[in-house]
Amino acid sequence: MRLAELNLSDFKRIAKQKFGYPDEIIDFLEKNRYRISGVGSFSQVWIHPTSNIAIKISTEYDECWLKYAEFVKKNPNIHFLKIGRINKLEEFYIAFMEKLKRNPKGIASQSMSDWAEVFIDKNGFEDFEPRSRHNNPRVKKRIIKFEQDNPELVKAMRLLHKLSKPPCYFDLFEPGNFMKRNDGTIVIIDPLYFGDE
Repeated sequence: MRLAELNLSDFKRIAKQKFGYPDEIIDFLEKNRYRISGVGSFSQVWIHPTSNIAIKISTEYDECWLKYAEFVKKNPNIHFLKIGRINKLEEFYIAFMEKLKRNPKGIASQSMSDWAEVFIDKNGFEDFEPRSRHNNPRVKKRIIKFEQDNPELVKAMRLLHKLSKPPCYFDLFEPGNFMKRNDGTIVIIDPLYFGDE
């Protein structure tokens, strides 16, 4: 799916409004039948039942997610989030992106997290405390199968580790950092976290 194919009716409706702070946007969304789909450390994601766009509103400045957004616009990959316009409001922002489904927890999610752990462990990132789970034969078998079954996803995850520079660190150890499109494609939604140097 390309962003041009997204239904932009809610974007146009919201873009006409004049907002100063995230609270004003949230009030507008609540009055117009949007509901919260997800909440992170720095943001809320809102969806509408008749739209295929999700609206991400930062409640604090999120340098790392903006870094990811800029990266995916320049480096397309089927497993990267499709992100449209980002409106900045002082230190906050509102972003328009594709609406996704929660990735059910299970072997695929666990394999992604295992793979991320092993990848970091093998590459010896200074900010990661190795858990050395790749010595477990069962985990190793899952990793090998995951790499064979998901070459494009592995490529995407390898690309993203290049973004891991202070203060933004690689964060693909949690299944919640992955969602799915309707066609089942796994999408990386939030691969970096903000940390102290």
